[in-house]
Amino acid sequence: MNKKDFLSAMGDIDDRFIEEAENYSRSDAKKWLKYGGLAACLLICALCFSLFGGKPESNKETNREKVTVSDLPVLTIERRYASNDTRERRVSAASGLEDGNPWSEDVEIDTLPVYENTTFDQNDTPASVSDGELETYINDIAESTEMNVESIRYSRKKEEKNLDKSFKAEAETAEGTITVYSSHLAIVEYSESLTLPEEYRVPTSVMTKEQAQKVTDYLLEEYGEVMGFENAKGTVQVEYDEQDNARWYLMGYESAEDQKEEVLNYNLKRINFVLNQEGDLEAIVMVDNMACGREIEEYPLITTEKAEEMLRENYEGKITEESQIENIRLIYLAGEEYSLFLPYYAFDVRASEGGDSGEGNLVNYETYYVLAIPEQYVVELPKN
Repeated sequence: MNKKDFLSAMGDIDDRFIEEAENYSRSDAKKWLKYGGLAACLLICALCFSLFGGKPESNKETNREKVTVSDLPVLTIERRYASNDTRERRVSAASGLEDGNPWSEDVEIDTLPVYENTTFDQNDTPASVSDGELETYINDIAESTEMNVESIRYSRKKEEKNLDKSFKAEAETAEGTITVYSSHLAIVEYSESLTLPEEYRVPTSVMTKEQAQKVTDYLLEEYGEVMGFENAKGTVQVEYDEQDNARWYLMGYESAEDQKEEVLNYNLKRINFVLNQEGDLEAIVMVDNMACGREIEEYPLITTEKAEEMLRENYEGKITEESQIENIRLIYLAGEEYSLFLPYYAFDVRASEGGDSGEGNLVNYETYYVLAIPEQYVVELPKN
């Protein structure tokens, strides 16, 4: 799996565990580990009980500006989705675009926090932390997953003078590999896929949504502890490739009674389970963007009506009056390549019909992104 794809997917929570899983396969696992990503299946990334114990050191300037608007800091975005960035999705007309996102237009949330990414680095690798912190991170994961660490290899930046600081650590175990990053992304990959109990082992080609949910709930019971989940909630989603093959994404997050807290948990602290074609567990991907995000302030959200108006302006020529916007989601784009973790509205626009699946006709969608906070709070928007 390509790390860049994975972290990009982790930004759009609904897609975070999808894009990285689309690129994952046992045949290119070594390449995937080299770049440190996985899927999300689909997300896209880390333990909620703060294994790092502190924020990475950084010499970067803050994203806060001295100028304020309505007493809120004006934000400088070093990287965001450009107006020509979209994501293609291919789903069954029967199952639709439902993906477990707890936000809907009926949810009464008027503000959401913006976070500064404390691990952001212009060189495409997260800021370094002490080797001891990464080792603790690995050992806690190993204990929760019943893996025995045999050796740990650290990755350091060339310009890093401190030999006791790294941005990545990779542990070899008898059961597989544990790779962790200072950005609170962790990947557990098994050298031999774990066979699930018979009642949960279903080939992905014939898996139904109900079966996928059952498998996800079981895996959360088994491995939710690694993220510190006490009230884990599972979500499932299926998409199809160009050959009409189903790809299932099994995800989980900590449920909460407060709507805003649940939206934040869903978007910024997630776990993903990757199955092979036989329905066995190949890998676990975990991310906790909250752990590396420093809250700046809560910002007001624009309405979905205003966002749609901006969508049509930003994508003039692509989005017309006849375009069918069939779904709107409120998501965060987050990951180590973003200097800020910001909320966006994601619009799923029907593109075309295409193919058949066991669940019925397939439909192609394109997802477009619109910043969910008023642009008066944003300066120096990049062009790409």
